[in-house]
Amino acid sequence: MSQPPVTIRIPVVIDPALTGNGRAHPMKKHRLFQQLKGVTMLMVRTTGPDVYPFLPWVLDYTVARPKGKQGLDDDNIKIGLKGIQDGIAEELGLDDRYIMIGTVEQTRDVDGIGFVDVTITPADERQAA
Repeated sequence: MSQPPVTIRIPVVIDPALTGNGRAHPMKKHRLFQQLKGVTMLMVRTTGPDVYPFLPWVLDYTVARPKGKQGLDDDNIKIGLKGIQDGIAEELGLDDRYIMIGTVEQTRDVDGIGFVDVTITPADERQAA
């Protein structure tokens, strides 16, 4: 049974402090992580569809950075996206071990604000392609 991918836009900018190279006080990192997770949960609740693809999932990310911000390297951006993955899992009441990171594309937001688009696809659909 085929289900179309689901895309959710999250209006956030990944703070470099949340990455593997981030140098910030642990409480600051915790607050930033909780904010990222909270915004994600709100966007899943308010703009997400009623039905999601079957588990396990692959999450493909498009990270659009605001004007004046540089992109992050591949391993750091993936660490920075952990709050989004946890927010999706918690809001939907899932164990995040069934959620895998797929592709991560970085681009510049033409509006200069920044956002993250998350596309949720069933893992078996990805393997068949």
